[in-house]
Amino acid sequence: KPQFHKLMLREQLDDKPGGVTGMINELKMRNYGQIRKLIQEGQKSGEFRKSIDITLMMATMVGTVSQIIISERFYRTANNLDNLTQEEFNTYMQKKLNNHLKNLFKLTLTNEAK
Repeated sequence: KPQFHKLMLREQLDDKPGGVTGMINELKMRNYGQIRKLIQEGQKSGEFRKSIDITLMMATMVGTVSQIIISERFYRTANNLDNLTQEEFNTYMQKKLNNHLKNLFKLTLTNEAK
């Protein structure tokens, strides 16, 4: 939902305590807790490296998605995608981002990347 994401980004730029920004930060902390739990389980089982900065992992994920959303026009032009409808572009980017982030995190998290 790119429009919702843009709205969330604008609210976070304000960075005032409480209000909508406070609710966004609460949601982010809840997501952070879930991701931290998953990564720690992977570390305990030996599948993930011990030196993972979970906060930076989340920033990488959210930042990558945010950058594509706010620079959609550039991405479309650079990749010759101007002919796609918004729905086609969203579907295309969802698949593209999923694959990109999975590959990036697999390389970052797993011990096989050493």
